[in-house]
Amino acid sequence: MSEALVTMLVLRLRQRARAVDGSGGDGGRDLFEYTAGGELLVYEAKSFTGRMDQTRRKQVVPSLVSTARLALSPRTDSACR
Repeated sequence: MSEALVTMLVLRLRQRARAVDGSGGDGGRDLFEYTAGGELLVYEAKSFTGRMDQTRRKQVVPSLVSTARLALSPRTDSACR
């Protein structure tokens, strides 16, 4: 639930942001945007109970990498929601 709300907020506040069909099964929501200067920003909206420790960080990194690869691919539009 909170992932969906964060996704909606980012899409509302960041006009260039695009949600990605992350279908990785981890429950997170992936987004990316290119800034006016051409910089790629990647977002992962994912909730955990408790603190963000090393194990949890290791769960997020592959998702960020996957989203960045999608954003850089020539078929990005078909992967976006």
